[in-house]
Amino acid sequence: WSEPYLQRYRHRDGREIWFRISPRARLAADGSFLGSFAMFADITRQVEADRALAARADQLSELFENLPVMVFVVDADRRVRQMNSLAEAFSGKASKDAVNTRVGDIIGCANAYEDPRGCGHGEECTICPLRLALDDTQRTGASHRGIAAQPRLVRGSATTEIHLRASTARIELHGEPRLLLCCEDVSESVRTARALSGFS
Repeated sequence: WSEPYLQRYRHRDGREIWFRISPRARLAADGSFLGSFAMFADITRQVEADRALAARADQLSELFENLPVMVFVVDADRRVRQMNSLAEAFSGKASKDAVNTRVGDIIGCANAYEDPRGCGHGEECTICPLRLALDDTQRTGASHRGIAAQPRLVRGSATTEIHLRASTARIELHGEPRLLLCCEDVSESVRTARALSGFS
């Protein structure tokens, strides 16, 4: 048999149909060529299903990139496997450069600087609301919403406290279990609320 190949045809009713064609040469006893034949397998449904799946993947990718919150996809060890464009803009790191790095290291959490091993090993890491929520979601499958966290971020020589509102969920991505961490920087809203409360 020769290598099978795909061939597109147009049905008489106008539909596009696809076949996998497996050709084979017929040889005489002395090896001379007598002719050839081929097996045709209609794979139209498979091709249509593959196209629909690819289109859905493109739609989900576009949705992921344009969500109005930072999104980190992490594994069971809380290492980032993927993050969206808003998370990239916030951290100043490209998603491809952040793979296998923990969230605290990516965003510059001050606690991650307390130990050479980084995020998860600082003195206050054991009570980090984001870590606790991720660990619980990993263990129980329960999602968490409205998580309040106030990490201190290192920016150059300065340290700044910000306010995050986060949520977690357990998902399956490409057949692998993953954790979803969504974060929104609400620092400006908190400062505004505090300023307004000073006038009440």
